[in-house]
Amino acid sequence: LRLAVLQQAYPKDTADYGPIRAAIDILQQDGTLTVGTGEVDLVPILTGGALALTGPDGMLDPLGHGSSPRVTARDGEDATAATLRLLENAAHATRVRAILTGLGAGRGFGITGAPLKMETERRAGVQVGSDCAKTGTPTPHDPTQGVSACDELWLTLTNQSGRVQDVSVFYLAQDFTLSLIWPQNNLSNRLALGESTRVGLRIDAADPTAFAAEEILVVALSPDVDEPRADLSALASPDRLRATGSDPTLATIAVLMDPQDTTQTRGFSTKRPALTLLRQSVHLRPATPTKLP
Repeated sequence: LRLAVLQQAYPKDTADYGPIRAAIDILQQDGTLTVGTGEVDLVPILTGGALALTGPDGMLDPLGHGSSPRVTARDGEDATAATLRLLENAAHATRVRAILTGLGAGRGFGITGAPLKMETERRAGVQVGSDCAKTGTPTPHDPTQGVSACDELWLTLTNQSGRVQDVSVFYLAQDFTLSLIWPQNNLSNRLALGESTRVGLRIDAADPTAFAAEEILVVALSPDVDEPRADLSALASPDRLRATGSDPTLATIAVLMDPQDTTQTRGFSTKRPALTLLRQSVHLRPATPTKLP
């Protein structure tokens, strides 16, 4: 992960940022982070007693309050541990997305377009207190309109190619966690020629008063029909990256990049699989709670 030289948004801020700086030093020493100038992935900003991460342009909260992710400690975490978790997840998600984008780039699509077609519907939810009420009727999803907590998004994925497609759907949250949405419970993720499936998810906002920029990633691999299903579940963020001593997704990524490495076979043939990557932006906006009558 390429991180810009640490910046302080408000020079008069007297908060203690020592634990945050210590975590960055740890990740620099183990090679997870490269801190410097020039081309970077993220720009760290110290503000309001917390570490915020912006895009390469350095703009804080471009979509509105809270839209730049910040370090937020979970139960049992101190500031150092929380910073380590956020930055490690950022490194993991950035690497995975870059590799998938690279593998999916430059594909020659047929006259019907991409091998996999995605249609997205939104069902507006209603938040009553801290709970979600039933959702409304489905409408075509307009990413520019955003979504709120309790909304549902439903994807219709259709294989319009001449080959089988093994499909995995991931959700990239604001805190850089990459979660597997589909398939679940060992269900088959293989779509035959012309076959469709529907995948649904409910929006759960960690901070219902803040904006957030998140993303759905749909990855389709096209193996031979007699090959085992492609398992990409290991691309999801590990629960405890540092505790494992290594990133468990590296085996999957290594096979995607170099399938002839037979020591790490995950059901792929010895040729690099054809990969399609579809991305759906999800802009969270603050929800307005509805009072009970």
